[in-house]
Amino acid sequence: MSTIIDARVSPRMRQFLLANKKNRLHPDQLREVVLEPFVSLLVLILVPAIILLRSMLFTLFVGGLWMVGTVGIVYGLFRLYQRWLRYRRIKIFYAICHSGAQLPPRWQFWKPFSLITQSGSVMRFKRSLAADKKLQIDQYYLVYYYKEHNHAVLLSFAPLDHPEIDLWKV
Repeated sequence: MSTIIDARVSPRMRQFLLANKKNRLHPDQLREVVLEPFVSLLVLILVPAIILLRSMLFTLFVGGLWMVGTVGIVYGLFRLYQRWLRYRRIKIFYAICHSGAQLPPRWQFWKPFSLITQSGSVMRFKRSLAADKKLQIDQYYLVYYYKEHNHAVLLSFAPLDHPEIDLWKV
């Protein structure tokens, strides 16, 4: 007996769907959402810090500035822990959405995109934690997302006509 494999949902997206079905973020999604602001901050601070520390290296250790650095690191770790707790317990929503007649081009990955819910309202996604965004025109999708401020963040999705859709529905 042969098994038909539907490749529209990647193996990684399947893992995301199963985790999101249980009202949890997949560990990869959690890591990405928790570390996102800290990576940007690290890049912005790292270059000036290296320049300053090279010239003040002796003063840093002798003058007591090492305590400022230690406090900064402890504060950063505390903020990381707070974000981890917040997103570990975040409420995940699901909806049946339609992709519509037009989708943004794939090369414009930074632009927000919209899906249309069954009630006819437009759901805008400004960010995406989905493994891949291979949406097709005029297709219905099972979508998992969470709400942040005034927009939704896409977590995972699967086409409704997929043979394994019952595994991922709530």
